[in-house]
Amino acid sequence: MHYLSHIARSRLLLAATLACSVLAAHAQTPTHKHYQHSETFDTPSPTGAVAPRLQNVGKHAFNVTTKSEQAQRFINQGLNLTYGFNHAEAGRAFAEAARLDPDLAMAHWGQALALGPNINAAMPPEEEPKALEHLRKAQALKTKASQRERDYIDALAMRYTGKADDRAAADQAFAGAMRVLHEKYPDDQDAATLYAESLMDLSPWNYWTRDGRPYERTHDIIASLDKVLKANSEHPGALHLWIHLWEASNTPEKAEAAADRLLPLAPAAGHLVHMPGHIYQRVGRYTDAVKANQLAIVADEDYITQCRAQGLYPLAYYPHNVHFLWFGATMAGQSELAIDAAKKTANSIPEQALKDLPLLQAFVLTPDYALVRFGKWDEILSASAPRADTMFTRGVRHYARGMAFIRKKDFTAAQKEIEA
Repeated sequence: MHYLSHIARSRLLLAATLACSVLAAHAQTPTHKHYQHSETFDTPSPTGAVAPRLQNVGKHAFNVTTKSEQAQRFINQGLNLTYGFNHAEAGRAFAEAARLDPDLAMAHWGQALALGPNINAAMPPEEEPKALEHLRKAQALKTKASQRERDYIDALAMRYTGKADDRAAADQAFAGAMRVLHEKYPDDQDAATLYAESLMDLSPWNYWTRDGRPYERTHDIIASLDKVLKANSEHPGALHLWIHLWEASNTPEKAEAAADRLLPLAPAAGHLVHMPGHIYQRVGRYTDAVKANQLAIVADEDYITQCRAQGLYPLAYYPHNVHFLWFGATMAGQSELAIDAAKKTANSIPEQALKDLPLLQAFVLTPDYALVRFGKWDEILSASAPRADTMFTRGVRHYARGMAFIRKKDFTAAQKEIEA
């Protein structure tokens, strides 16, 4: 191998890897307020309805005190969407339940729950007053709720204190309150699932030591979710969290059965359809990862079009499906599908979102990685510059062009890409 070829490839690859690592480290907690949550959950349509009745987003039931069958259906829809990490749409479903039954305390509890943090998104300080307002409405209706529902509301009160700058302490207190709730109602699958999630929120994406051992609280997460899944193998929230828990472990195959069960469970809830891919790609089932994400893309495109969805979900979760399709197709050696998915990923990001959320730059660069992976050197050299002009995007573009010049044995041009 030509000496410059070896050095150039090493330096270009190192630069690109470091850039991707830095971006990935910041990609878990998007914080820009405009995309974090909807401004309000209760903006009515011309018919007065706050949310549409969605089909096939989950059949899990969360029974509450209400005389309205329609309100109960929207409570179920709201919690299923919460478990599917579509928090904005979940909030709207809970708001519709409140409209249908003004005495329904748990409808306001649900809206407050949906505004909280999760493993993918921290809670912006400006959301605290909104969550607190919904919580107080739930508290005002406690006399019309069951004891179990009052306990749910009391537990959530620990999460929203009116002190937005003390989020870590409030999240810790909420996890403690959810433990008490879970212990009081040991057969309540939702109490156990939400307790496990409250623990996961304390250290998002960090449940295992570097040598693969579980942290102390991870044992509690495993125990809680395992109990739920033994009682109900199709609980959507427990399946979702179980996948997230094990995907970063040394034994991702422990969630393989959960992935298989989750895939057909809620065919219109795109993120839940997508989630099995997290395990499939870890255990080498790349064709199955491709299938899961193709189905998720269709589900989310239908939802976004029909509901005119805005916010974090269409800007991050939907492109994540397409991005995952690129990865799965790449690992499966499906070059045409991988390159098409890479280009679709890049084109799925609106200009303003790209400016507001720097983490989305990774999506825009996916075609560069795909073209390098499959040796499309001429296409790389003829490609236009990425839409985002930053040090990161320029670095990856120089990496791709440098690789193309090396493969074409134009080492002078490759050196210029290194030095650019």
